[in-house]
Amino acid sequence: MAGPGPANDYLSAYRLVLADPNWRPATVRQLLTHTAGIPEWVHPWRMVSSG
Repeated sequence: MAGPGPANDYLSAYRLVLADPNWRPATVRQLLTHTAGIPEWVHPWRMVSSG
């Protein structure tokens, strides 16, 4: 059984745009669980710090 497709396949009002073309598109499951492609090994501070 295949996994869920990209969320854009199910959205009609707007489109999700990838910040980096090498990233995979976010799935509906990732959006609903607030895990849309952010790896677990990324420390939250690294996502918001400018350095």
